[in-house]
Amino acid sequence: LALATGAGGDGETLVDCGRLCGAFLGEEARRAEAILGELARDPATAAPAASGLVRLWKRLPPAEVLERLAACVPAEDAPATLLEAVIAATRDTGWGSDHDAAVAVGAALVDGHPELLDGLLARMDRALSDPRDPDGAVLAALVAAAAETSPTTFAARVHPRLAEPQLLRAAASPSWNARRAALGALAYLRTVTPRVVAALQAAMRDVVYVQDSALLATAQFRRIEGRYLDGLLAQLDEGAASASPAAAYAVGSLLVALGREERTDFADRQRILEALARAVRAPHTREEVYVLAVRRERVTTDGQEHETIQYGALEQDLRHAGRLDHCFYQMLAQIAGMNVTIPAPA
Repeated sequence: LALATGAGGDGETLVDCGRLCGAFLGEEARRAEAILGELARDPATAAPAASGLVRLWKRLPPAEVLERLAACVPAEDAPATLLEAVIAATRDTGWGSDHDAAVAVGAALVDGHPELLDGLLARMDRALSDPRDPDGAVLAALVAAAAETSPTTFAARVHPRLAEPQLLRAAASPSWNARRAALGALAYLRTVTPRVVAALQAAMRDVVYVQDSALLATAQFRRIEGRYLDGLLAQLDEGAASASPAAAYAVGSLLVALGREERTDFADRQRILEALARAVRAPHTREEVYVLAVRRERVTTDGQEHETIQYGALEQDLRHAGRLDHCFYQMLAQIAGMNVTIPAPA
């Protein structure tokens, strides 16, 4: 950092030094903070210096990180500068707790400046279509985190007809990090479409992190496109359900979200209940359902409790969800508003 300062704030040296900032402790951290804070005031070095500060302050709440950054970087075009800083910090932290901390700062930034969403999705789409661009998965993670942090802002700001194709392309990306993030963001478009269901079903045959994201996403949908309910209910039939019990389980979870939504038409809710009741009695649903699930832990950082994913091949579980007809029985009960555990059919 001293070398970067002596070189007049050389950007490349700053980026290289910034990657190390997450490991600074004690007096080193205080010196780095002072140097980076000074360099962040110069428009020429604001973004790389701020990215180092994001790494340095990784244990602070996102709102406090943004407050500190805002006091450092030039006021003119500050949101765009901070977005570049967050992208750089997220890119270089790897996929773990440091990455999650940087993404949380980015989500808080977009929450405060929703206009940043306008270009973020298009930029993600371009990056994922270019194998040489390293930022596709990072941008997808930022989009998903922004959607989860402020679902109302996300829904109001993005246009579903543009956003859905972009996110579906990300859900088919070679990067599993992009795939899992895209599924999370798709859920906050709130609408079940044939394309979304196909992506969710494919995700149930994917790696653990993507499967986990797909199952979590099913709970966030609120409505169904046009007359697609017939097509969705057909996914409970023998051909589709037998091909992949886990995918049929995900479809059932979607139906629970739709059936419990208060704005769902009464007649549609009845059709969902009747379809699940038929599926409970059907011979082809007597298959066991196994899904991959990641391990999570609750951690407390500076008095703030949050949940983190444990990354690594050993940090996953093969979870037995039960027999498919038993699962459908419980789903039917959830839609009907029964809050007791009902004995599953024999």
